[in-house]
Amino acid sequence: MFSAYGLAQDLSPQIRAAVNRRIDLQRNWDGRNNSPGAELQAVEVFHASKIWKYELRAKGLPVDLTYEVLMLPTMAGSPSELTSTGDVQIDKSDGRVMDGPGDARLLIVPDPAPGEPYRFALVSKNGKHKAFVTVLPNPIQGTDKGCKVSVVRLMPHFELAFVQFTGFLPQAEINVHGNSAGEVHDFKLTANAEGYLDTGILPFKLGKTKGTMELQIKASKCSPKVSFNWGLTE
Repeated sequence: MFSAYGLAQDLSPQIRAAVNRRIDLQRNWDGRNNSPGAELQAVEVFHASKIWKYELRAKGLPVDLTYEVLMLPTMAGSPSELTSTGDVQIDKSDGRVMDGPGDARLLIVPDPAPGEPYRFALVSKNGKHKAFVTVLPNPIQGTDKGCKVSVVRLMPHFELAFVQFTGFLPQAEINVHGNSAGEVHDFKLTANAEGYLDTGILPFKLGKTKGTMELQIKASKCSPKVSFNWGLTE
């Protein structure tokens, strides 16, 4: 779902299509699209200052196959930007993704912006097995009574945000109050049978180059809130 927040109603068909492509890229980079029973985890093994390091660990995938680690750049606008980072195998003992014997694949993330996604996929060379993971080293999220709202940056200055709602009651009605640099919008959303929902938001305000977006959520179970800065402040 794409929320007509802010200036969304003024978008040309071409720009609206480009926005929806970015939303769909993130929406589809999700464990729900893994092969049946498969899981890919990014395990933090080092963090100091503004550097994060992760190892990939797989579950539920055949360990006797050769795989490829694919990466979708953090600000990608289309699937054509997908790149390969080389062939790997899965360690039989612990599921670690390995470049070679005793050589675990190490993912290094330098100085991530708030909400910036790092997206990886593990795909067998025969194309029959796959698993996805999004790493958010510097997350933007708010929680309340088991509900969580997460904001993912889909463009460099947060021109577009992808907002995920998890942990809500099945089919819950969710009331969203948004305030972006004084521009206020209220809208209602409905969670799915798993208590999940996602949407895209355009936080920019006409005539402003920077500001803060505040989201206040109210549902029968919980009332989380979250805020993030957009524009030239990041």
